[in-house]
This record gives sequence, structure tokens and C-alpha cells, in this order.
Amino acid sequence: QAEDGIRDRSPSRGLGDVYKRQDLLVLNNVSGGKVFGAAENRVVILGGDGVVAEVAADKNVVAHRILDAATAVRTSNQEAL
Repeated sequence: QAEDGIRDRSPSRGLGDVYKRQDLLVLNNVSGGKVFGAAENRVVILGGDGVVAEVAADKNVVAHRILDAATAVRTSNQEAL
């Protein structure tokens, strides 16, 4: 088991290997406290084929866009079985 708690069957060769195993990544720049206490948030949602969505909106809207993207990936994965 790796230090970060992720179990690997083969050694990782970098972030690209981690990214390939993910259904979605949500990127959010929080440096300098940019989102803490702010009414709006800006995120980029990445899927296996690249950018799924770029969202800059109220945090509730952002959360729903992330949920919509996750639901779409789950549906796609189930259809592939």
C-alpha cells in the first residue's frame, strides 16, 4: 500500500498513471484562500477524454454540475458492462 493509501498492483510512473484510473477529477484552485468564504467557485471537471466542464458559479450550481458529470460517467460505465 502506498503512502497516500492507494493500493497499486504495479508501480506508478507519475500523475498520468493515477489520472488514467479516475473517472473524474475536479480541479479547484484554493491557493490564497480564493474560495473559502466566497459565494462563487470556479472548477474544471476532467474526464478520461479531457475537460468535461468548466464551471464558474454559485457553489450549489457547481456541486450540481459535478453530480451531473459523475452520474453521466456512472451511467456510461454501467452501459459498458
